[in-house]
Amino acid sequence: MSVIESLLGQSGTLKLQRFSIEALLFAAETQHGELLPAETAQKLMQLPAVHCQQQTIITSTPLEEALVGAKNDLIKRVNSRNLSFFEEVSKLDQWADDLKFSLEHGIKEIDQHIKEVQRNAKIAPTLEEKLS
Repeated sequence: MSVIESLLGQSGTLKLQRFSIEALLFAAETQHGELLPAETAQKLMQLPAVHCQQQTIITSTPLEEALVGAKNDLIKRVNSRNLSFFEEVSKLDQWADDLKFSLEHGIKEIDQHIKEVQRNAKIAPTLEEKLS
């Protein structure tokens, strides 16, 4: 028996709150005040509506607390993901600095070799020695 089937015949309150463009927060409770998991609330929203009536409902404190908790969990996950992203960027920056240092060192060695060849060419007595 699925979670949704176990709720058949019951009523309650479901609240959907848009947190961002990509994130929706779901919270639901039964008529007896039992909070349902957010996944269950989301599944309930996917069911076709048979009988709808517009009502003004005062949401309960536990329902609001569930939404705040879901929001805080989402913020923690996003911050954790962003932190790992910034750690990777830092590693790439360090790698780029190491590569730059290595290339600069290679350029200095080539410059020294060119200067040495030019110096030897100036003091070489014959054309053959200057070209070698």
